[in-house]
Amino acid sequence: MKKYNKSLGIVALGVAAAALWSCSDTLYDGVEADEVKLSKQRLDLQLYAYGLDGVPYEGGSGRITVYGTGICTLSDFPHWTHAQQTTFGAENEYFSGETQVTVDENTEPRLRTAVISANVSADGISLTQQAEITQYAARMQASFIGTEPVNVSAVEQRIELPYTANVSASEVSAYTVVDWLKVVEVTDRAVVLQCDVNTGSRRETTVRLSPSEVTFSSLTVIQSAPTGGLIGEEHEATVECQGGSVDIHFSSDVPWYSKTSQTWLTMSPESGDGGTHRITLSVSPNLESTDRSATVTLGTSSMTMANYYVRQRGIELSVTPALVTVKSAGGSTATAEVTSNTSWRVSTECDWLSVSPESGNRSGNITVTAAVNESLDKRRGEVFVEAAENPTIRKKLTVEQEGQPYGVDNEKLEYGWPGGSRPLAIVTPAEWQCAVSDSWISLSESSGSGDTEINVTCEPNTAEESRSGYVLIHSAGNPISVEIVQQGQYFYIDNKEAKVSAMGGDIALTVHTTVGVSAKIEGDDSEWLTFTGPDNTDTYAITAAYNPGIDDREATFVIEPTMDNIKEEYTQGLKYKVIQEGRRLYTSVPKVFVNRSGGQSSTVSITVDGAYEIYKNPLDTWYMLEYDSATDSFYVIATENRTGADRVGKVYLSLKNLPAGQSRQVEVEIVQVTSDFDVTVGGFDKDENWDL
Repeated sequence: MKKYNKSLGIVALGVAAAALWSCSDTLYDGVEADEVKLSKQRLDLQLYAYGLDGVPYEGGSGRITVYGTGICTLSDFPHWTHAQQTTFGAENEYFSGETQVTVDENTEPRLRTAVISANVSADGISLTQQAEITQYAARMQASFIGTEPVNVSAVEQRIELPYTANVSASEVSAYTVVDWLKVVEVTDRAVVLQCDVNTGSRRETTVRLSPSEVTFSSLTVIQSAPTGGLIGEEHEATVECQGGSVDIHFSSDVPWYSKTSQTWLTMSPESGDGGTHRITLSVSPNLESTDRSATVTLGTSSMTMANYYVRQRGIELSVTPALVTVKSAGGSTATAEVTSNTSWRVSTECDWLSVSPESGNRSGNITVTAAVNESLDKRRGEVFVEAAENPTIRKKLTVEQEGQPYGVDNEKLEYGWPGGSRPLAIVTPAEWQCAVSDSWISLSESSGSGDTEINVTCEPNTAEESRSGYVLIHSAGNPISVEIVQQGQYFYIDNKEAKVSAMGGDIALTVHTTVGVSAKIEGDDSEWLTFTGPDNTDTYAITAAYNPGIDDREATFVIEPTMDNIKEEYTQGLKYKVIQEGRRLYTSVPKVFVNRSGGQSSTVSITVDGAYEIYKNPLDTWYMLEYDSATDSFYVIATENRTGADRVGKVYLSLKNLPAGQSRQVEVEIVQVTSDFDVTVGGFDKDENWDL
C-alpha cells in the first residue's frame, strides 16, 4: 500500500511481508503455502524517498532509504537520475541502507516522472516496493546564439540571426521597434529579417526573441552609415576663366545624389545607384575680374560623403609698366607687356599715337609709336587694353612724350673764393633770356636763340662765409634755375697745442682752410717730432718719438698759406705747440704698514714710463718682496715682529736707461708695528719721491 506523509514531504511505500506462520493459503506472488519451506528467517522490505517529489527543473538531489532482510536491489532509474548505490544487504541478513540520488536539469517544457523499484529476495521468495521521482517542467526558452552586436552594411539586405530553443518554431516569436529592420519569418534555426538601405548616419536597434512570451532574448543589430567618396583624385580643381569641364570618379554603396552651390556649375549625372560612377562637372565662362568658387556635394539625402571644390579664375589683365616715355622725335617707340589669361583688344583716342598689335590672346607685348612733338612742353596720351569678353575690364597705359630738348648742361656751378669764369651750355630750339640774382655774378651773354654756350663769372669772395646765388634762364615761358655757390676765405685750426706722454704717440691735426697750406716743424732739438700729410681732408698726422729723459720737451708745428691775395691776418700762418712730458715714476702710496703678527701687506701700484728696476735693502731679512711685472705692482710678506719695537725697511724703484747725468728713484717705506690693527692709506695721487 502507499503512504503519503504530507507534513514531512516524504512518500513512504511499505508493505508488510508475508510470514511463514501466515494463516493464508497463498503466501505472496502466487506461491502456495505448501510450496514454502518453513524458515526461521524473516523476509522484510521498507522503502522511503526524501526530497524527490517535485524536484525543480534546474535539477537537484534527494535520498532513498531502504530497510529489510536479504539482498536488496534498486532499479528502473531513468537517464536523467543518478544513484550513488543500488545494492544493499546480504542473504538471510538484516540491512539498513541509504543512497544519494542526483537529478539533472530538465530542459523540456513538460513535467517528468520516474518510478524506482526496490527488490529483496531470500529462500526463493522476493518482495518489491516502488517510489516515484517527479521533476517540474523547464521554462519555455529561446535564445540567440552569441551576444555580440551584429554589424551590417548600409545596403538593403536580408540577415539571419541563429537561435536555440526548447520549443518548436511555432512557439517562438521575434519583433523590432523600428521601420528599417522588419522580421520576415522565424524558422526552426534562425530569425530572418529584412534590412532597408541606410542613407543617413550609423543606426542600431534591438531584436527581441520570445517563446510564448514567457521570457525573451535580445540582440543588437548595428547598420553602418553609407560608404563612398572620390576615387584616386584630389578634392579640388582650378578652371580658367573661359570655362570647361572636369571629370571626377565617385563610389557609393547606396543610391546617391549630387548638388552644387553655384548655378554656373552643373553636373552630369546628378544621381545614381550604388557603385562607381564618372561625373562630369561643366563650368560656364567667368566674365568678371574676380575668382569664384563652387562646392559640389556628393552623398545621400541626409549624409555628405564627399565635397569637391572648383575654383574658377576671373579675367586677369594687366599692363606693365603703366607709364612709358618716348622721345620728342617722330617715330619714337616704347614697349609695354600685356599679361592676361584671355583675349584682349587695344584702342587709343590720341591722334599722335599708334599701337601695334591691336589685339592679342593671353600674354604679349604692345608697341606704341609717337609722331614728332614740336613743342618744348611734354605731352601725354592714353592707350587702353580691354578684355574681349568683357570690355568693362580694361587697363590704361599712359604714354608721355618729351618736348623738344631744353635745358642746361649743369644745374649747379661751384667756385673757389678767388672767383673766375665757368662755361654754361644752354640747349633750346627757341629764343632765351638770362638774369642773375646778385651783383657778384656776371654773364658773357644775357639773351640769344638756339643752342648757346655762355660764361658765368664770379668776383673774389673776401668773406669767411660761403655765398650762393643763381642764374635764371627763360625760353618759351619755361624757367630754368642754375645754382651758383662760392667758397669763403678762411684759415684756422681747432686748438693751439697738444701734450703727449714720454712714451710718444700720434696726433691728428686738421687745418680748415681755403687758402692752401704748407707745414714745417720749428724748435731746437725738434727731430723727435715728425709729420705726414695733409690727406684729402687737410689732416696732418704728427708723431712724437719716445722721450728717454725725465725732462719735458716741446716743438712747434707751423702751417703757412700758399695762395696769394689773401687776407693780411692769414699771411702770418698758424702755430701748433707740441709738449712731450719726461718719464714718470711714482707709486700709489709712500708707506706700507704690516701687522705685528706678520703676513702679507697691501698691494702697491707703480706708474712708470719705460724700463725700471725694483729691489729692497738686502739687510732687511724680516720681510720678502713680491713683484708682479705684468701689472707693475708689488707687496711684501713679513715675519712676526717679536722685537718689542717697530721695525722699518725700504723698497727702492729706479728708472733705467736715462740720459747721462739724469736719475730718478722712489722709496717706499715698509713699517711693521708692535700691535695688530687695520691701516688704510689713501688720498695720494702722484708722488715722485716720498720723503717720510
